[in-house]
Amino acid sequence: MWPKVRADKPDVPLWELGKLIGQLWNGTPPAEKGVFTQEYEQEKIEYEKAMKQYNVAYAQYMAAKSRVKSAHQQHQEKGGGSGRKAAAEAVTGVFMQPIDEEDPFELAGKRLAAIRYGKCCAKRTQLFIGLAVSLATGLMPLAASMSFYALMFARMVNGLAITNLFPVVGAICTNWAPQKERGVFLAVLSGYIQLSVIISMPLTGFLADKFGWPSVFFAHSILGLTLSIWWALFYRDDPMEHPLIGPDELAYIQFGKAPADHHGTLRRAKPPYRQIFSTASIWAIFCAVFGNFLIVQVREFFNTFLPMFLISSLHFSNSETGLLSALPLILQFFVKWLTGFITDHLPSVAQIHKVRFCNSAAFFGSAMFFLLASLFSPEYFPRWAVVLCLTLAICLLGMNSGGFLKSVVLVSAQFSPTVMAAVQFTLCATIFAFSFVVPAMTRNGGHFEEYRRVFWMYVCALTVTNSVFVLFGSAVPAKWTQQPHNQPVQVWASSSDGINRSKRFDQ
Repeated sequence: MWPKVRADKPDVPLWELGKLIGQLWNGTPPAEKGVFTQEYEQEKIEYEKAMKQYNVAYAQYMAAKSRVKSAHQQHQEKGGGSGRKAAAEAVTGVFMQPIDEEDPFELAGKRLAAIRYGKCCAKRTQLFIGLAVSLATGLMPLAASMSFYALMFARMVNGLAITNLFPVVGAICTNWAPQKERGVFLAVLSGYIQLSVIISMPLTGFLADKFGWPSVFFAHSILGLTLSIWWALFYRDDPMEHPLIGPDELAYIQFGKAPADHHGTLRRAKPPYRQIFSTASIWAIFCAVFGNFLIVQVREFFNTFLPMFLISSLHFSNSETGLLSALPLILQFFVKWLTGFITDHLPSVAQIHKVRFCNSAAFFGSAMFFLLASLFSPEYFPRWAVVLCLTLAICLLGMNSGGFLKSVVLVSAQFSPTVMAAVQFTLCATIFAFSFVVPAMTRNGGHFEEYRRVFWMYVCALTVTNSVFVLFGSAVPAKWTQQPHNQPVQVWASSSDGINRSKRFDQ
């Protein structure tokens, strides 16, 4: 129908042709309409079959390139010459890669461990940290019996446990999470805070009661070593390198991602630190991280301040305090997972709207219940009203998996491990600084009036930080995530005669 109308009226604008085709379609007999419909459905089926074949073929092509890359890396580790020359010798063809030149405008701190994270890879870094922390935990009773300095050193090694968590989350979400499941990945991976406390607290109580405190450290050391071994056996930095990932699953993981990112060109490019730390949306994320972990404070609020408040201010027993301290964490983990699942299955809603809504629901909702908790004095209201408000305040913070945490992955794209490292630094700095603030505000026995001021501080922090995030936050990849077109490149050409030729030029 289209070729016929176009041939009869070649000078008519496209919108007029659409009207003419609509008129012809309305006047077409039902039998002819059925023929057109059948042809359309048949073409649609053939198109879908072709796309499936293309995805599988493309995944096989990328897997072959990955094997070549692995062979090149092994050759380079054995001292087989420069990386680009080894790649040129592996396969006949032309290779173009950006030249790794020093940028005089880069930050001086780029040599820090977090900044060199991409070169060390997530698997090796996390394996080293897991083994070191597990061994230090097992040696903790011995260190305590030796001297104070030995115990302090063991505790410092234990501190490595929280230095690498968010960079690993960023690396896994970038490399392994399909675009349709990023919310669930973020929710589950960032739930380590809740899961660790839920598992560790009952286990610690049981072992300490039955076998004494040294058994707690030995059991956690064995558990850490076991998890580290599982990590080493089953995790791969690149899905293409995993032996259990088939072509169909690989195509599903890589669908919608930049083709260059599939074989590491963008993912392993040097992070543009100056551009990253001069982006307003990145600083909005840091601001939200500060507000979130000012409240959560990982161990301090859940394991220390909340139980102290329940015992000293609300006069709950030790057993009741243990149950009431664990319940908000269990509920928060399910809120995290549910938020990630729902945001992944709302394609009709723009990402920026989902990110702002989830972060606002988490921060403003939590601030509202902290404010109510400060008003429900145990002298005039049942103490369960305060517990309910605190439980809801902590639960709602679980919606941050669809807020600033998802914004990190969306904005920084392939550089999310670098930004996650900065998020981890902000987290640790917040924990360290405000571990002294709450005790200073509750010096006189932790009465309700003292904790009321703590809750007001939380309300102000959540309100201000979320307002900054809503104003300056983003949910689209930043400009520095795109491959620059004016970057000098090195071209290596390997011909069948075995002669390698190179040329440097500016794009």
